[in-house]
Amino acid sequence: MPEIDIEGEKLEYSIRRSEKASKPRIDSKLEGIRVVIPEGSDLDPEKLLENRSEWVREKYREKRDFLDSIEEKDFVEREEFLYRGDKIQLLTEQEESEITEQNIKTKASEPRDVEEEVRKLYKKQAKEIFSQHVDKYSERIDGEFNEIQVRNQRNRWGSCTAKNNLSFNWRIIMAPEFVSEYLVVHELVHLEHSDHSQKFWKRVKELFPRYEESEKWLDNNQNRLALTKNDIMKSN
Repeated sequence: MPEIDIEGEKLEYSIRRSEKASKPRIDSKLEGIRVVIPEGSDLDPEKLLENRSEWVREKYREKRDFLDSIEEKDFVEREEFLYRGDKIQLLTEQEESEITEQNIKTKASEPRDVEEEVRKLYKKQAKEIFSQHVDKYSERIDGEFNEIQVRNQRNRWGSCTAKNNLSFNWRIIMAPEFVSEYLVVHELVHLEHSDHSQKFWKRVKELFPRYEESEKWLDNNQNRLALTKNDIMKSN
């Protein structure tokens, strides 16, 4: 990746040329700083970055500090994991791989294999929990969804596609129940209102009065909803 020196600090950035962009801009994302340039423009990306050097440096440090705040798991015996808002312990070399109220149990013993099993268990449980919430609220919604998908998304906790597919981030299984329930309501209401208008938020509040508490919890705990930094950096 190209680098730029801003007041003695080397910062990496990427460049994307876009036919849709009407003017150049700088995007700050968790995966890094990106300069977007309209197709055919001869703009020098470095000059744009230098002109906004203070903003770029601030965003770069915010990203670095956020990633540094993530406590990566070692996937070893008795390590604590966040599950549905509570801490439970990991037990390895078990007869069955499952999640109980007190433990995450895996058949595996090697950290790499344990990590794979933990992720599978989390994704399976997330699909079940989201499906339960959808069943609870879907009959109260004026619209029909197509299917429920569980994925890892860097920048989103949920989405409702143009084909009415509901997609949720499996990492929400680590959050308290009221947060996952809110996200389901949020995406279901998009079947009625595609934007985030006043009508949208009024409807969300009718169905789930704790929505503001849920939003605040997510804002304050994003760094806790990851097993490794790769969960934040890569979508799958």
